[in-house]
This record gives sequence, C-alpha cells and structure tokens, in this order.
Amino acid sequence: AKEEKKEAFRRYLESSGVLDALTK
Repeated sequence: AKEEKKEAFRRYLESSGVLDALTK
C-alpha cells in the first residue's frame, strides 16, 4: 500500500510540475 501511495504522489508532483523543477 505504501508503494501505491508513493506512485500516486509522484504522479501528483509530475502533473504539478514540481518534480521537473526539483530534478533541474
């Protein structure tokens, strides 16, 4: 269940563009 939440959180970050800003 934890992995599932992690995946959902990652998708949320990707959609909001936060992940892209962090990896840059």
